[in-house]
Amino acid sequence: MPFHQQLHHHAAATPDKPAFIIDGKVRSFAELENRSQLFWAYVASLPGGRKELPILNRVDKVVALDLGNHLLFPELFVGATRGNNVCAVLDPKMLPSQLQDILTRLRPDLIVTETTSTSVADIARRMGFNVETADAFVKPRQGNPPADPKQPPETEDGTFLVNFTSGTTSQPKAYSRSRAAWRASLARGVPLFGLQDAPATMCPGALAHGLALYSLAETLHSGGTFHTVKQWNADLVANALSRGDIDRLVAVPTMVSALAERVSPPSPVFPSIRDVLTAGAKLSSKHVALMRSMFPQARIMEYYGASELGFVSVSTVHPSDPETPIGTVGKAYPGVEISVRRSEQMLGDETAGTIYVKSDLICDGYLWGDDGKAFRVDSSGATVGDIGELKPNGALTVMGREGGMLITGGFNVYVSEVEAVLKNIAEVDEAVVLGVDDAYLGTRLVAILCGSFEGGKGILEEAGKSLPRYKIPRDLYRTSSWPMTTSGKIARGKIAELLQDGQYDSIELTT
Repeated sequence: MPFHQQLHHHAAATPDKPAFIIDGKVRSFAELENRSQLFWAYVASLPGGRKELPILNRVDKVVALDLGNHLLFPELFVGATRGNNVCAVLDPKMLPSQLQDILTRLRPDLIVTETTSTSVADIARRMGFNVETADAFVKPRQGNPPADPKQPPETEDGTFLVNFTSGTTSQPKAYSRSRAAWRASLARGVPLFGLQDAPATMCPGALAHGLALYSLAETLHSGGTFHTVKQWNADLVANALSRGDIDRLVAVPTMVSALAERVSPPSPVFPSIRDVLTAGAKLSSKHVALMRSMFPQARIMEYYGASELGFVSVSTVHPSDPETPIGTVGKAYPGVEISVRRSEQMLGDETAGTIYVKSDLICDGYLWGDDGKAFRVDSSGATVGDIGELKPNGALTVMGREGGMLITGGFNVYVSEVEAVLKNIAEVDEAVVLGVDDAYLGTRLVAILCGSFEGGKGILEEAGKSLPRYKIPRDLYRTSSWPMTTSGKIARGKIAELLQDGQYDSIELTT
């Protein structure tokens, strides 16, 4: 059943059930259905039609939402994607130059912002675009057409979403997704993630990014209640989880670590959580230990994917599981075929190469920004340039991106492998490995760490038990906090800048 028809069904069957709760503010399925219908009718009444853009397939209007985790975001997102319309979800934390470039290229028929003073609102007014604030749609306004009681027609394979790869200084790439791809993904996720009984889900990430946006969609699609917070706050999330009415937590590993710092496991714990799903970065054994102490009843799962590829693999994490050990990211998501290749030649098991995917979950492509180095599609399938290897049983190990390989002293090193070893040392909470210029080695490995360690000698000795000498960082630096992207990932580019500026204290290696 199409997504919007599914929501229509839930609104009829359970009209008073909460569809989403943001910072404690509740909206029911009936309210979601009614307000999204009103918004769709308003968008349909706007003059003009679509401007031609590459790969936007069977599209009437384009609506851009610049709202962050605003209470009205779910209603407006659902309304903006009804019929044959497309919703472009903007990240309010993008730079003004990035936002202006996006609007220039996208030319949306309507832009909805949180207030009249946002960067997007200022830019859009100067460019002559149609701008409204979200509050304008809280109640039907005079002159708004009434909601059509019939579901608006929509195509099977038309585009419904434009989203953007994360970027802090570079221009984000715009990619689009078809309705058919998300329908297939949502349908397969129901049995896989245990959504048959409509569990309540907390995902505290930014709705402008794929993890939280998809979590919102799959929760509403299943008839469950979606919980989030306007801004990430570990204390608010801990309080929400403590109420006992949330069944699932979807988060990036850094959020799990931050949550653990607030609640000091093993007490208190959250026994009502039956599932924890992570993505965005590889789980370490310490992350798993933290989750087992905080969520004693939970099934722990992680998935590997990409904005452009959709789901690729998924794993249920079991202690010492020989089938899918913690070092892997599990086996192929239903309907997905994974291969590892070098120059289009398929490689054997446990041989490192570029990860390729064939599935019907892959994005339509880039609207702009395609440099041929990130997302690529050829006869082998689609890839974002990640390097990995397959185990004989089909479990996938991801070593890093093609650009994440460093050559030091003539040896190839994937920094993700080194980081994984460092993060599994008891006194190290988080680690980022970078390369700096070196006259002798070409590139010297350095690591920025946070944790309870004193000196660095013990860390290097422990790392040496798992890594050959050429993979061990030559210099260690200490930090107590990490710059983060809006998607909840560590901002590696910013760390490199801070390191170059001498902002990190060196760790003594002789003690």
